[in-house]
Amino acid sequence: MDTGINALASTSDGKQYGTDIKGLVESIKRKKHGSKGQQRARRALKQRMDEVAKEVVQGKQLVVVEKLKKMNHKSVVRSVHGRIVIG
Repeated sequence: MDTGINALASTSDGKQYGTDIKGLVESIKRKKHGSKGQQRARRALKQRMDEVAKEVVQGKQLVVVEKLKKMNHKSVVRSVHGRIVIG
């Protein structure tokens, strides 16, 4: 399972969940910081994330989540000789 900006969760078989969250994130960005509108938009995003999480694990017997070390928002992921290199 993988998470990202365009899809909230992607499984190893290629299925993507939560592809509609980008609009919710943009909605939060447009609101004034700390306003009731922003709080409402954040609650809507959290609710959608919970719905997607429930949809992903429903009917599954095992879900594995991997923690990648030494990664931050500035990390560049590239492939060298078929191996993924984080640099």
